[in-house]
Amino acid sequence: MNDRYNLRGLGILVTRPKDQAGSLCRMIEELGGEPLKFPALEIAPPVDPGKVRGALNNVASYDILIFISVNAVTRGLGYLDNRLPGKAKIAAIGRATARALAEHGFPLTIVPEHHFDSEALLEARELQSVSGQRILIFRGEGGRAFLGDSLRARGASVEYAEVYRRVCPELAVKVEQLPWWSDLKLVTATSGEIIDNLLALFGSSGSERLLTLPLLVVSERMRDHARALGFQQVILAEGPDDDSIMETLCRWMDSR
Repeated sequence: MNDRYNLRGLGILVTRPKDQAGSLCRMIEELGGEPLKFPALEIAPPVDPGKVRGALNNVASYDILIFISVNAVTRGLGYLDNRLPGKAKIAAIGRATARALAEHGFPLTIVPEHHFDSEALLEARELQSVSGQRILIFRGEGGRAFLGDSLRARGASVEYAEVYRRVCPELAVKVEQLPWWSDLKLVTATSGEIIDNLLALFGSSGSERLLTLPLLVVSERMRDHARALGFQQVILAEGPDDDSIMETLCRWMDSR
């Protein structure tokens, strides 16, 4: 990060699940900003773990394995005792997901040329001719269907291993009573579900202020969703990884 950037005086709401927020919080602090931890999403075990184990019984028979998120990696490999039997090609959505796989000893064999979203992955050479191939997608329950539907349209047989659930946390007090309320200047969100949860957690009175705050999002789809909900200042980062978020924060701060 360029040394000339600083985030001094900027209270930034970090809304990732609590065990995934540490790195971004440290980067914000290093540039003088104030990270305000407010997990707007919790990661929980799937409703039916037996169904997940059943889906993974024949994991060695798949031609391609796709991991949607860091949680898909950690939870999915947890079911598999950190092993990926077979010789399947491996793909991921997001740089952080790719890093998580590499840290477990499974480097990607299908790498998008540009962005790390579903649309970019579908442009990968290895996914152009998948007719007759078996593909397993590791994701959370009720995830987006776009990737799987697109691969099925190309003739692939697609199954899901839904290895976790995303849950909206409970808040014991009104958000206005939290100690960081008066310091809050900007909000970050890395999924549309987090945006929805924020509105629910802030309630009607808190959301009046929330909708006026700058909101940093990580995809055009999220930007459109936020605007439709009434957010007045939406900032688009180039990707969901910490580096992209920080670069966008710094450019925004520098342009004020």
